[in-house]
Amino acid sequence: MAGAAVQTSFLKVAPWNGHKAAVSLTFDDGDDSHLDLAVPELNKRKMTGTFYLIVNKLPRKDEWRKILAKGHEIGNHSLDHLRAKDLSPSQEEAQVVGAKNVLQKTFGVPVDTFCYPYSDDSPG
Repeated sequence: MAGAAVQTSFLKVAPWNGHKAAVSLTFDDGDDSHLDLAVPELNKRKMTGTFYLIVNKLPRKDEWRKILAKGHEIGNHSLDHLRAKDLSPSQEEAQVVGAKNVLQKTFGVPVDTFCYPYSDDSPG
């Protein structure tokens, strides 16, 4: 049945902000196609997304600033998009914390979410 909420013994749809559920649309790496294609389509549909940006591969900063004004979110995808399993704990921390600091300074907004590159997690 289209549009029906899925309820099982192990999956429960939780209410969010007065709604029955929420969907989060996320985009990794800050690709040009996000600015050129995804953002205009989301805006046309009055939807927003979270865009996980790689700090040291970040052209078009002024355009990213504009999407923030439209209600989209930017998130932390590290300084250099390195695999966590190849980093020491201190290198991993530098990638995450360093990127957060640069993003917050560059865009003047809090950056509260992080997405691991390559779906890896911490080695420790």
